[in-house]
Amino acid sequence: MPFKDVLHFRERDYTPPARVYVHHTAEDVRVRWFPENDDYVAAVHGAYRYFEKTIYHNKKFDLSKFAYIIGAVWANIPEGHPHSTGDISKMIDLFGFHDFDREAIDEQWRMQNPSVFSATLNGTEPVRIGWKWNGERQLFEPDGDTHCEDMNVILGKEAEHRRHTNNLAHYLSEAPDLGRKILEQR
Repeated sequence: MPFKDVLHFRERDYTPPARVYVHHTAEDVRVRWFPENDDYVAAVHGAYRYFEKTIYHNKKFDLSKFAYIIGAVWANIPEGHPHSTGDISKMIDLFGFHDFDREAIDEQWRMQNPSVFSATLNGTEPVRIGWKWNGERQLFEPDGDTHCEDMNVILGKEAEHRRHTNNLAHYLSEAPDLGRKILEQR
């Protein structure tokens, strides 16, 4: 299912800057963006404030190694059923890009291959992702998912887009064209 909006956390106000996609699940009317406030909050505004508070204001995460972040805000609807009565969790997929020259320009900028750190947050806490040991079976089993396939499409389009820009500022100034199958903006 598609993403609905793109949020920009600009470099002049946020370090590191970020481009964050809002998944359609965030529009579920049962998502309580701010439980202390029972007023309805539009998904795009709730997602913006949630990402801002969780990633930038809580000061729980060291973001200093990242040149920029690509992320997604979504709602984890139990069992994937929109009419489930279980708790709905606010989620963030975060991809921090690092290990490259932030000051590079033109061809030097385009030829870089940055490293990517990925994390998933449930509410404000990181989700344990990786492998866990199953002693009974004597093997490691996958434990937790990092993100959906649509996010892979976004990350690929973001990488292609970056390699067609001249520098970090140019890259972050405009989002890539993702097509309507992935980004269905209003």
